[in-house]
Amino acid sequence: MWKYILLFLVSFTSNELMSQNYYFTKRTESIKYIDSNGKSTSKVIKTNSGNFMLYYEKSGLDGKDVFTEYINGEEIGYFALVKKYDNKEFKGKIFEQGYYFSTEIQDGVIVANSLNKDRVIIFIGDKIIQYDK
Repeated sequence: MWKYILLFLVSFTSNELMSQNYYFTKRTESIKYIDSNGKSTSKVIKTNSGNFMLYYEKSGLDGKDVFTEYINGEEIGYFALVKKYDNKEFKGKIFEQGYYFSTEIQDGVIVANSLNKDRVIIFIGDKIIQYDK
């Protein structure tokens, strides 16, 4: 019996130690498209200021990264890492990238996190959501 209680406590505390909230004040939505000259480009369709939070944690089952998206305190969706990709540079910043499953759209998305978590970019098909501090 004590073995199970100890196992639960270790599992519970290890999950708590591996969680972190990241707060953002700006959320920008863009779309990617091919212009009339055949060039790939993007256009901002909406910019919001507000209270945006991404709650990161390690999954207790397999230790993979998961995060929950909140807009003004309301849970929007849950993202679970499926596969980690190589890091990539965007405009002079290094980003960690991964393929995540999104419960909001019930499909896979690409998520790019800057190393210091001051910018997060979520690629959902032709839509781009960017969070900035």
